[in-house]
Amino acid sequence: PLWRIVVLVVMEPRLVVPLSASSDAIISASNVSSTANQLTLVPISVRVTAAVGFLLVAIFGALGNGLSMFVLRKLGGQRWPHLVFIGALCCADLLFCVTSVPWEIPRLIVGRWSYSSRALCCTIGFIKYTNFGLSLLLISLVAVNRLILIVFPNVYDCVYSTFSVVTQIAGTLIFSLLLHLPILVGVWGSFGLEPRTQRCGIVAISHVSPAKILFVFAFILPSCTILLCYSSIIVHVVRTSRRVKLCGSQAAIASRRNRIRQRELGVVRTSAVVFIVFVLLCLPNTLFKMGRLGRSPVVAMFCTLLMHSTACVNPFIYVFMDKQYRSACFQLITCGGRVAEPRDRSSPTVRAVSDGSTTH
Repeated sequence: PLWRIVVLVVMEPRLVVPLSASSDAIISASNVSSTANQLTLVPISVRVTAAVGFLLVAIFGALGNGLSMFVLRKLGGQRWPHLVFIGALCCADLLFCVTSVPWEIPRLIVGRWSYSSRALCCTIGFIKYTNFGLSLLLISLVAVNRLILIVFPNVYDCVYSTFSVVTQIAGTLIFSLLLHLPILVGVWGSFGLEPRTQRCGIVAISHVSPAKILFVFAFILPSCTILLCYSSIIVHVVRTSRRVKLCGSQAAIASRRNRIRQRELGVVRTSAVVFIVFVLLCLPNTLFKMGRLGRSPVVAMFCTLLMHSTACVNPFIYVFMDKQYRSACFQLITCGGRVAEPRDRSSPTVRAVSDGSTTH
């Protein structure tokens, strides 16, 4: 009714838009609505459900990765390069679950970021993105390790000395830190609070955002490296399996190589599944950022939950696919923390030379 419009205009005069500035006002109102807090539009029951999901990710991620680090150490991980890389990945995921995931819980329950400290938000964003990039780089190190072991076994011991393994892990950490350091100091974008999602993430400065560059260096390049390594391994295995069967004394050597190859391919399958699950869990959030899944805050919430769950699923993959790891976990739980040393020490390093194979 007309009288309600008159009362509304009298009580709220700021809603009246001058005709001369109507287009500017409409654009300004649109910008305000696009940066408004979208969490308040989500029902509290949905937000609490997502918060419970983040809580489970934090708990299972911390316990699972902590258990994995202990089991890998008991299995002799300090001597086997690929177990050192997996242990470093578990450490990175553990830190992610402890330092990044818990902050999502109060944000969802309250419906906004409840802390006034900008430094805290910047620190959380820096740790989260650095840790996320580090995880994929460590997965790529495992893939390269498997490639050299299976395709170029003669140079394996030279490439993977203790110093080399430590240098590779330190290099990935430094690279991930340097990649995100310009954002932390505000030179290239900034870490801060995203108004729409109330999350601590990357905020553009003067319409300059490093998100695409980070996506290329921290996701696309490591993913291409991993795909190239596993593709090369598959091609190598197929070619060697098609060779003519050997006879006499060489048959025993070939049989022993096949057994070693089967054990190593088991590690390859586990590592490949870890990478595939990582990509599948990150894919919904990537598609949402690209605008392919709409702009629903509910979709954004659960895409973020899936991305954070990458930090807790790896121990379950190890238990499901690795018999030795599963046995060690069972011994750890049932024997009061004692894990027997593995009898088979042939899987970490292999010297497959033309005159025979030795393992240690």
